[in-house]
Amino acid sequence: MDVLVDLTPLDSAVRFRGIGRYVACLGAALADLVASSDSGPELVALTALRAFAPSRLDATCRWQGDPRFRTYPACHRVYRWRRRLLLDRAAARSGARIWHQTDPTGTPLRRSVPRVVTCFDLIPLVMHETYLAPRASALANQRVLDRRRYADAARVLAISPTTKRDLVEQLGIDPDRIDVTPLGVNHALFHPRADDSEEAQLRQALGLRRPFLLYVGGADERKNVAHLVRAFARAGIASDVDLVLAGDVHRTQLPDIRRAIDDGRVTHAVRVLGFVDDATVAALYRTCLAHACLSLYEGFGLTVLESLACGAPTLTTRGGALADVAADAALLVGGSDEDETVAALRRVVSDTELRASLARRGPVQAVEFRWSRCAEATAASYQRSLSALA
Repeated sequence: MDVLVDLTPLDSAVRFRGIGRYVACLGAALADLVASSDSGPELVALTALRAFAPSRLDATCRWQGDPRFRTYPACHRVYRWRRRLLLDRAAARSGARIWHQTDPTGTPLRRSVPRVVTCFDLIPLVMHETYLAPRASALANQRVLDRRRYADAARVLAISPTTKRDLVEQLGIDPDRIDVTPLGVNHALFHPRADDSEEAQLRQALGLRRPFLLYVGGADERKNVAHLVRAFARAGIASDVDLVLAGDVHRTQLPDIRRAIDDGRVTHAVRVLGFVDDATVAALYRTCLAHACLSLYEGFGLTVLESLACGAPTLTTRGGALADVAADAALLVGGSDEDETVAALRRVVSDTELRASLARRGPVQAVEFRWSRCAEATAASYQRSLSALA
């Protein structure tokens, strides 16, 4: 066997985040690529870290995780240490010449089999004032940790040109060892077409009775959700329009959002849905007045891409890779100036021609991003790694 593809993140808490979307969709796209080609590397997927699990290896690469999986309080900590201790051993026992670490979390303590590793972003380094403790050693320690993740990899897969630039500038990784493999979107699920009953069913199921702006994603500080809520409150549109927040929000992040809601006196107009499944997210994109993602920095911006694919008028920022993904198909703001955000929200709500124009441009931009292209770029990187071993 040539390549072992790590699908074990699908039985962890990251299944419900962008990393999980990447692992599942890449695995399926690699399976389609292998099925349609007589050449290329031989692939098999790792589905469990238990040494003697009967279904530990999946030759189809189509495994999507155990549907019975549930998170628990220490889930991510256990996941991280199991990967450190067991991943390299699993790769060695598989007989693979190289293996793909699809989630950089939990770099193996022992690294006897050459790795290809995916880098999504280097946000703790790029935004260290926000994400690291205010002492010099914290930044130095993070840089050591990230260099350990990527410096000895056979190749590094960067999900955007922005992430590749950060790998070079922040960690000094040789750009010739970095392959850019842009993410894709499931166009069968995220598309602008909807049956006649979808909006009515969605509104009834979620109790949505008014036009609404939508945010999809997490709520850590760079996501800027409290800023969005404050701008929404100041825009003076809450009497006619709701703001719907959909995504997995940790209990420690809710107080800031609740405070912004209460201070802005928009309790009646803001709905916090929590985690919703992919089909519901797609329906929300197709139904919303506009989608607003005001993140200050992203390694890619998958939710923006999905909203564009669904024809949702999109407001986003110039932070990180977001502007590269959206191009001219979205309305762009800085994300730090609340007055600018207020003006943009008022404009996107009141200007029907603008919304119609963005709705037309979104799917055209999104069609450039396909998981099949991500799989092709990934397989090409595998081949480069294998050639270097010859």
